[in-house]
Amino acid sequence: MFQILTFFWRLCLLKEVPSKIPNSIFAALITFGIYLIIAFTILLNTRPEQSVLKIFSSSIIGITIQLSLTYLLLKFKNREYTYIPAVCSLLGTNAIMLLLLFPLNLTLLYAQNSNLLVIANSFSLVCLGWWLAIAGFIYHKSADVSMVQGTCLALLIEIMSVLTATKFSIS
Repeated sequence: MFQILTFFWRLCLLKEVPSKIPNSIFAALITFGIYLIIAFTILLNTRPEQSVLKIFSSSIIGITIQLSLTYLLLKFKNREYTYIPAVCSLLGTNAIMLLLLFPLNLTLLYAQNSNLLVIANSFSLVCLGWWLAIAGFIYHKSADVSMVQGTCLALLIEIMSVLTATKFSIS
């Protein structure tokens, strides 16, 4: 387990490549399950005003959009054989980023001090930029696009998945 966490952390630091992940459905299912547990738990704690059904449906819709658009990108580039390592990389690094952002989200939710809110918001924006760089790197390595194109694709896919998940989630 420690080796897997270390691998995903090194991927967050752009020191590993997604192709080192085994191209197996089992690895994808395990990564997906762990990501879903982490994301759902964090969302339950940071969105107390939303129902469990809304959180679950928006999570599933967002993940489905992200994974579908990733598959379409890789299919378009004739690199669909890199789909499972790319998905595992995206979900694993996203889980680590969610864990890093959890204290910042709680700070933004419950802090009263305006200076603390500014600092937490700034760190959140830095983490967003870091996540876009990580996802861009994964798309760069998996889809054989430039790093800038990968980052732009990551931003576009993230925006589309968030907008779709918030629009079509069950209330």
